[in-house]
Amino acid sequence: MKDTLKKALIMVLVVLLAMSAFTGCGGSSAGSAGSSGSGSAGSAAAPSGGTAAADTGAKSKDFVYVSGTEALTLDPAMITDSNTGRIARQIHDVLFERVENSEIVPMLATEATEIEDGLVWNVKLVEGATFHCGEPFNAAAVKYSFERLIAPETASPKASALAGLDYVEIVNDYEVNLHLKARSLMFLGSMTNYAASIICPKCAEEHGLEGYGTHPCGTGPLKFDHWEPGIELVMTANNDYWGPKPTVDSVTFRGISEDSSRVMMVKTGDADVIAGVPPTLVENLEGDESVTIFTLPGYRTIQIGMQTERGPLSDIRVRQAITYAIDRHSIIDNVMHGMATFPSGLISTVVQYSNPDLDPHDYNPEKAKELLAEAGYPNGFSTTLMTPEGRYAMDRQVAEVVQSMLAEVGIIAEVQVRDWGSFSSIIDEGTMDLYLIGVGNSSGDAEYNFHTHYGVGGGQNYTRTNIPAMEEIRLNLGTSKDNEERRERLFKMAELLNDNFSSVPLYYEHQFFALRSDISGFKLYPNEQIKLAYLVRN
Repeated sequence: MKDTLKKALIMVLVVLLAMSAFTGCGGSSAGSAGSSGSGSAGSAAAPSGGTAAADTGAKSKDFVYVSGTEALTLDPAMITDSNTGRIARQIHDVLFERVENSEIVPMLATEATEIEDGLVWNVKLVEGATFHCGEPFNAAAVKYSFERLIAPETASPKASALAGLDYVEIVNDYEVNLHLKARSLMFLGSMTNYAASIICPKCAEEHGLEGYGTHPCGTGPLKFDHWEPGIELVMTANNDYWGPKPTVDSVTFRGISEDSSRVMMVKTGDADVIAGVPPTLVENLEGDESVTIFTLPGYRTIQIGMQTERGPLSDIRVRQAITYAIDRHSIIDNVMHGMATFPSGLISTVVQYSNPDLDPHDYNPEKAKELLAEAGYPNGFSTTLMTPEGRYAMDRQVAEVVQSMLAEVGIIAEVQVRDWGSFSSIIDEGTMDLYLIGVGNSSGDAEYNFHTHYGVGGGQNYTRTNIPAMEEIRLNLGTSKDNEERRERLFKMAELLNDNFSSVPLYYEHQFFALRSDISGFKLYPNEQIKLAYLVRN
């Protein structure tokens, strides 16, 4: 096993050694989100997240942001990955947002109050905001955006983000009543989801469901300029923004899947901010005084998903065997260089109401072999393991190490690398076996994951998980008398999910961003959202 693991890790070491040749002189320490330094990522409730425009003289106000994958659409209702979500959120605002300490604060709303025994939320809205096309933001826009998201004809994979919403009643131009099908103690948090962004009704109708994703119109501090897929997506400052005016002139977004290429771009100044710095290259960047690193624990669990309706994976004993065959401590120590957290379950413990006390089903290859024999596979079987490349730090490398670990118990998994677009399509269709994916939480509440990722009918329930006992609790969460009772129910659901073995939680991902050390104003949050409109080149 040790020899196999060493071979699987050799490519990681080669990349690290090659990059060390480019390490700059000097030494700047990595800055956490709350640390001081050339940039700081703290809680910043928009619009207060912006600062007054600095006197940058002749310094460029045009910035370049590079992530591992490109955006797939700028329609908030159709987004399924956080990288696309964070890009689209530069254009669109939400009614409420969740900041660094997980507090929910107003954005396009001013306040929200539960009325009528919790079956209605009364929400008051800011006045004076406009969409990028000049149309006014008002209650009609909220009604349109929310009802469009949950409408069956929209077929949004994120419709469950507003789970329980029945309809929106306009009280006046700047006040709405949100009517729920049943009481929901997480509904305020639901409105922080990027899928619940407010879009311009006029532009959405003009371009239709197919066209809005490339013709977005929001109220945000940045507005859409142009998009050349495979090359760049450009946004410019919205100088009519209802909040503090952006300090940038433009932000250009690019997708570069190769980790070392993104790192080299920020070192040379070809990128101002990069996402997804791999742990193997963090030390390399720490040694470069021209770069500052931002890190923050996030809501995302990197896991091996299993399509529970396909072939051998439909047998829980096989899924158990796969779980016990994977040495997660080794992956965290050797591939992630210790820069990840060992998981207690499928939902990150940074997320509110997640259960931190679950059986970890730790590494036991002999037990894995016994379970395979019981299931009728004494000599193992062949399958496929699909992974994206560049979407998550070290994703392909992690998949290859998992491949070698599965081989040790007789499971021969062919690793199939897919670009993010085709990967997303395949898992949505359910035509895969095993796959590496990161499951995040854009609302910051564990209930969201149970509705969206693990509930029957959830828009991103790619494993096709169906646990009757868990479903009974999920569908009655609205009857919880308070959040303490809801917490107990969510903990029980987590136990049932953990014992279903539909996915193997590998580790809780830490977010790593890097930016040029002469740049300030970058904002980073645990839900993987960022703010780029207030970057300043010092």
